[in-house]
Amino acid sequence: MQQQLGIEDRGPQAVDLVIDASGAEVSIQTAFYIAKTGGTFVQVGIGAFDATVNFGMLLIKELTCKGAFRYGPGDYPHAIALVAQGKIDLKPLVTHRFPFDQALTAFNATRDGKSKDGKGVLKAIISGPDVPIDED
Repeated sequence: MQQQLGIEDRGPQAVDLVIDASGAEVSIQTAFYIAKTGGTFVQVGIGAFDATVNFGMLLIKELTCKGAFRYGPGDYPHAIALVAQGKIDLKPLVTHRFPFDQALTAFNATRDGKSKDGKGVLKAIISGPDVPIDED
C-alpha cells in the first residue's frame, strides 16, 4: 500500500523491530517514525495511559503493534535468583560501555549499529558523570 501511495520509507536506516520501554509519548511517536514499512512496534513501558498514537503512520506503514505487560508479584525476586544462581548470563546484554563524557560517541555508535558481536545491534550503557565504568 505504501508503494501505491508513493510514500517513502526511512530507507536503510529504517528499523525492523522497535521496542519502547519508556512509555513516553515522544518515544512512541519516534518509534513509529523510524520503524520500516511492515515492521513491528512493541510497547513494554507504561507512561501516560492516554498517549496519542499516530494511526495514520500505523496504517500507512502497515506496522504490527504489540503490548507486553507480563510481570507480576514475585517475578523480580525470581529473576534476581536466576541471575544469582548463574542460570542467566547478563553480560551479552551489553556490548559497549561509555563514560558520561562520551555520551555523544555512544549515541553515534548506536545509530551506526556497530557492535562487538557483529550482529549489527548495539546495547550500550552510559555511566553517570561520577560513576566509573565497570567492565565486569
